[in-house]
Amino acid sequence: MPRKPGEQELRAHRAAANKKAYKQYDYFKRDKNLASMYNSPLWRNTRKAYITAHPICEQCIKRGLTIKAREVHHVVPIADGGSLTDMSNLMSLCHECHMSIHGIQKHENKVNIVYGAPCSGKTSYVSLNASKYDLVWDMDEVIKAITFINPHVEAQTEHITMALAMREAFFETILNGGVKDTQVWIIITDPTKLRNKFLNANYLMLDTTKEICLKRATHEGRAESAIESIHRWFDMQIFSYGDKLVSNGQG
Repeated sequence: MPRKPGEQELRAHRAAANKKAYKQYDYFKRDKNLASMYNSPLWRNTRKAYITAHPICEQCIKRGLTIKAREVHHVVPIADGGSLTDMSNLMSLCHECHMSIHGIQKHENKVNIVYGAPCSGKTSYVSLNASKYDLVWDMDEVIKAITFINPHVEAQTEHITMALAMREAFFETILNGGVKDTQVWIIITDPTKLRNKFLNANYLMLDTTKEICLKRATHEGRAESAIESIHRWFDMQIFSYGDKLVSNGQG
């Protein structure tokens, strides 16, 4: 049986991972002529004071997340005349957010995540706003593509499991830079689990009322579980600061 690593080994592993992350950032974006500034006691002391006062990633806070900050970002880059030590020019960030701001690793600025209650009109909204060449992830349409069933009333566990596996591959391709120039639309009921993955995506929530969703579900002959899902969705607090309320233009 593999031996459980001790605390000292874990600390060494974390230190190596952090060192690799900083090297990656330096390699891509930092002006080597500014290296002496970043290594100076003045900057080190300023950085320590700022991150101590702001220990949580300031970008994650906007999304309702509590992620420990590990890096300090200059809002206006030093190379562009920004102050090295002015606290108003600093921002505490986790590594993912820092890389995202500098356009490193993640390629998600063209990802639109459209969410809302069942029967709120998510697919209709995307069909009205996406171009014919955009990539669209719609769970219902994927299940239709791999079966001959109506996913709203006949989907089985195996169908959903397969579609979810395909969705994860779709997400990973985007996150690994496989989609750089094409807009992506992701249709989902609850985007909570995606917020840590797609930090810079556009989050769009359908503002359809509960009454309209229930009326559509009844008209379409949805299963009782869909009715229950609508009620549950409106009991949850899913909307987050920074998201946009949208309408599909239908009553």
